[in-house]
Amino acid sequence: LAIVAVGETLVVLTRNIDLSVGSMVGFAAFVSADLFKQQPGTNLVVAILLGCALGLVLGALNGLLVTVGRVPAIIVTLGTLYVYRGLDFVTAGGTQVSASDVPDNYLSLATTQILGIPALILFAAAIALIFAYLLHSTRSGRQLYAIGSNPEAARLAGIRSGLLVFGAFLLSGLLCGLAGVLWGARFARVDATAAAGLELRVVAAVVVGGVSALG
Repeated sequence: LAIVAVGETLVVLTRNIDLSVGSMVGFAAFVSADLFKQQPGTNLVVAILLGCALGLVLGALNGLLVTVGRVPAIIVTLGTLYVYRGLDFVTAGGTQVSASDVPDNYLSLATTQILGIPALILFAAAIALIFAYLLHSTRSGRQLYAIGSNPEAARLAGIRSGLLVFGAFLLSGLLCGLAGVLWGARFARVDATAAAGLELRVVAAVVVGGVSALG
């Protein structure tokens, strides 16, 4: 939830929203976990990269439709919420992946503890700190705030709004892909309904966490 909320934050800062995050997480979770089932002996890094790459592709499609197609983000992502979930159902074909189908090193991503702290919490904290720094201390990060604060003024100031909004959706997809991999490791049993409804909790977490829904 926290990892996906970081990506959603980037999108919401620009006065947009991504309602497809739950479907992206679920799709990435099934595809990465199913890789172990279909190809026993697959390297863990390959599965992680596959999940992240899938998230990137899905996030890029959202970003292109919003920035190039100039379709409102709420309409785009409401549509892709169902499209991506449909692709997940088609890919799964009514099957599921269970703990016996995946290697122990995959499950250990969720069960490992470092100094008594679950690794998943450390993953989320590290990502939150990295993106907090990028938003606060880099030019692109500050420009995201500028776009959300006043899109027209940002355009007149020479900020490449379209590229940055596309990047926000791209990073949101990437983090959803990573979260999908970790989702599979955490719950072990993955099917086409994984992470259904997650988008509502993510948006709530972002807004309750202090991000203005108006950018």
